[in-house]
Parts: sequence; structure tokens; C-alpha cells
Amino acid sequence: MPDQDTSKARVAEPLAKFHARLDRDGRVTIPRHVRTVFHINKDDYIKATIRRVYVDLGLKTIFILGEDTGVIMRVGRGGMVTIPQKVREELQLDPGDLVEVIIENVFKLKTGYEREFRYVRETKK
Repeated sequence: MPDQDTSKARVAEPLAKFHARLDRDGRVTIPRHVRTVFHINKDDYIKATIRRVYVDLGLKTIFILGEDTGVIMRVGRGGMVTIPQKVREELQLDPGDLVEVIIENVFKLKTGYEREFRYVRETKK
């Protein structure tokens, strides 16, 4: 690895960035190649920035209409994540709107975590 100047402030680069259309349930799908590269699986959690964007092809410009950072979402089947209702309301997102998702981090549940729970059935007396 080449010598690096450690005196400069480090910039945290995002893991990935992609654009997607919001479905009627407020979900977007993380592209397969992104899930493969970063080993993102069902039941993992991602921390992301969600942006409401508008693309003007004539001007070759992407306009950021709103942004919410630090959004935690659980990954479902097929790489789908649901953008929380509060975020959708703040950004005024409707089904079909274009969003930009910037994945900042991936969190995995500890293997076997569910075995640590005890199930107790209370009996009525």
C-alpha cells in the first residue's frame, strides 16, 4: 500500500449509491450487484441517506429535492428495503418517485442470536 498522508482529514466514502423508483408500499430494491459485492443479505440492516431527486436529461443535471441522513432499514427478500413512513412524509415521496439511496454501512445480526431468547408461557391462576 502506498504511503498515505495521515495529517489530512479522512473522508468517509459511501459503500454504494443507486437510483430507484419507489413502489406503492414505499420500498426500493438494492441492485443485485451491490448486494453481492457487499454481502448484503435478507435480515441485514443498512444505514443510508435517502434523497428525493429529479433528473433533467436536457440539462444533464440531477436536482436534489430533499434529503434524510442516517436512515436505518432492514433488508427483506430480494434485497428490498422499506423507506420509513416518517422519511417518506418528510421528503413528500409518493409511489413512482425517483430516489437516490446512498448506502453508508451494513449491519449483520449475530448468527444464532434468536437462540438467546427464552419463551415463557404464563399460566392464568
